[in-house]
Amino acid sequence: MAIYVSLPNQKGGVGKTTLDLHLAWRFQELKLRVLAVDLDPQGNFSESLLGVQVLDDLEVEDNALYAKIEQGVVAGAYARRSYHLLSAELIAPLKAVPTRYEGLDVLPSLIDDTSLQAVNKQPVDDAVNVRKNLALIDKDYDVVVIDVPPQKDTLHLAGVIASNKIVLPVMMSAYPMRGIRAMMHTLEDLNEIGVHVELIGVLVNIFNSRSSTHQEGIRLLHEKLGPLLLQHKIGYRTSLDTSVGDMHPVWKVSSGAARDAAEQVRGAMDEIIAKCGFERQLNEQLTRELKQRQQRANARKAKVPKGKTKKAKTSPKTKGVSNE
Repeated sequence: MAIYVSLPNQKGGVGKTTLDLHLAWRFQELKLRVLAVDLDPQGNFSESLLGVQVLDDLEVEDNALYAKIEQGVVAGAYARRSYHLLSAELIAPLKAVPTRYEGLDVLPSLIDDTSLQAVNKQPVDDAVNVRKNLALIDKDYDVVVIDVPPQKDTLHLAGVIASNKIVLPVMMSAYPMRGIRAMMHTLEDLNEIGVHVELIGVLVNIFNSRSSTHQEGIRLLHEKLGPLLLQHKIGYRTSLDTSVGDMHPVWKVSSGAARDAAEQVRGAMDEIIAKCGFERQLNEQLTRELKQRQQRANARKAKVPKGKTKKAKTSPKTKGVSNE
């Protein structure tokens, strides 16, 4: 059975979609079979995984789905968008859309997906349908990463209920404990009705290490959360926005300015992955990356012509000073 993980927050602007994308990409690098699910009607998660043209084509395909079924044409008819997950009964089998990364598929939202947004008018009881319907295909995957909208509505609850494990992203400048308490209350309410979701960590995002306010906030979070507070923190970096726009993780950005962001984000994703129970796959990937770095270093050394070394700079002789 797949592990279901999400990074929900009931306040917007904490960078959850950027984190979800990097988590899905990192899971894929570990050679795991990954299903991404976009429950946010904005569609940013899907756009960075598939691109605008693919989403436009899917909208046309989905509009034709109902016509096919009415005509009795069932061959090749699939439900490939996330809004179908809220249905009590699927009108066609689920089939995720492959991305450019092998082993990473997605059940997408459209950009400004009105069909998905309309789901919030359905009864909250329909939120349980997401997990029920995903169970029909999760045998094909090792992990499911769910992008959850920030508002506490049917779609938000559906994403949280579907998750085995959640990580709560917070910003130091946005009253972090308020958001944490709200999510913990939601988890307590779900637990009372028999829905058990494990909070495995709190991740500080968009952190300014030079801010005394942020430093004090970290100290208070340590006091209140203890080991729930993840060791890795992520600062604001423009290279993160660039990487998401270019549809690849920040550690694939070639500019030197992206190195700090890559180290922070990959460190945080690896910490989450370990808490999800994939330590073996993570260690194997870290070993592969170490070998790749060594190979690149050896290749650079091999390009230096034999017998040629950089001349050491010599200090000019000081007048009036004798070597005797």
